[in-house]
Amino acid sequence: MTPRNPNTRKWFSTMDSRAGSYDAWRTRAGRVAALVTPAAGRVWRDERLFFGALTLFNLFVARRTFGAGIWADNDSVCHYAYVRHLLEEILPATGSFFGWTPKYDMGAPFLLYNTPPGLYVATATLARITGLTALVALKTVMVAAFLAVPFVGARLARTFEDEPREMPKFVALALSLFSS
Repeated sequence: MTPRNPNTRKWFSTMDSRAGSYDAWRTRAGRVAALVTPAAGRVWRDERLFFGALTLFNLFVARRTFGAGIWADNDSVCHYAYVRHLLEEILPATGSFFGWTPKYDMGAPFLLYNTPPGLYVATATLARITGLTALVALKTVMVAAFLAVPFVGARLARTFEDEPREMPKFVALALSLFSS
């Protein structure tokens, strides 16, 4: 049977000797909390600070987006192929983003049934106007869409309460943490 005295437990004595005593940890944690709590409270109460901090957090999460190459996920390869097909073949041939592509099987309507055209049209427009490559334009549009998700969710959550209080911030925070 394990003795009730924590000082006789092996793990406690190891922790005590390496990291300092529990009271020292509690004191340090108390000092950090005393510094962080007023700043966090101010950020939570001021909507501009909150959404600014949330956007900075989301930019930190997306920081590796603009590295070389495409993203290492399943969809980005398909999105990139669609954008390149739109920019290099459909748009020059038809002058429109809708068209018939003979590239796949016996042909298929391009951007009519399979996928909604918004992402591809925005990416192609950005690439044409700015001269960006299709990949950089796709990454820019995707990051802008990723950054917009918490704002759109918070705006929608404002409609659920007569006097918006904390729910829009919680919705924005949840969407920020769990959206891809």
